Amino acid sequence: MSRDIRRKLVELIELEPSIWDITSDDYCLNDRKKNAWARIMRAMKDEGHVCSMGELKVLWKNLKDQRKRRRTSTTGSAAGREWAYGDMLSFMDKTDFEGNTVRNLDENGNSTVPTFTDSPYVDRLEQSKEAVSIKKKKKEDDPIAMIRSATEVIKTCMEERESEEKRRVPDETGQEARKTNEDKFYHFGNWVAMQLRELDSHTADNKVHIIATVLMTDASISVNLDNDVRRGSYSAGQ
Repeated sequence: MSRDIRRKLVELIELEPSIWDITSDDYCLNDRKKNAWARIMRAMKDEGHVCSMGELKVLWKNLKDQRKRRRTSTTGSAAGREWAYGDMLSFMDKTDFEGNTVRNLDENGNSTVPTFTDSPYVDRLEQSKEAVSIKKKKKEDDPIAMIRSATEVIKTCMEERESEEKRRVPDETGQEARKTNEDKFYHFGNWVAMQLRELDSHTADNKVHIIATVLMTDASISVNLDNDVRRGSYSAGQ
């Protein structure tokens, strides 16, 4: 997606603390978050940016992850290059401290869950549907982990697209609304391209080599969208 879309998304999210401010009471209210994302999506469309809600959420997660890597990296490309969105995301600095207490409440504030004091748990609460595992090998360099992450993104995007298509009605001129034959491979390709564009040239080339190796190998990798990634007879490089 273009830099203009990213910049506009960051500007809109800054106005919606229920999405990013873990110190806000609204942060743990799902209804407030849903309403905030709905407002953001309408504003993006008003600006001429046609994106599904799933794509916007994935883009926001990608920006947060990059910001986190750059703040924690002391070496490598992440630490050496100035980031175009660094200043724009400075409003999130207030969330960068340990010891936060996160509550899970309904609209009436009647129910709570046990509190967590470490910042990694805050991230897991926000991304409850994403499987979190700790591996010695970096997740972004593991082809299996890349496929697992990609399938989750594809599933989210496809669900959002299908939901949007069902709500679509003819426009004011009476013509039928836009139809598309985009499939899961189209969305996967866009997701891969979005990830690669955020990397330096050397790292991106290495990622492309990994992806090409997985695609061209004679072995098979079985992916289940509803469960975890099942590993079949994967023997890349042999």
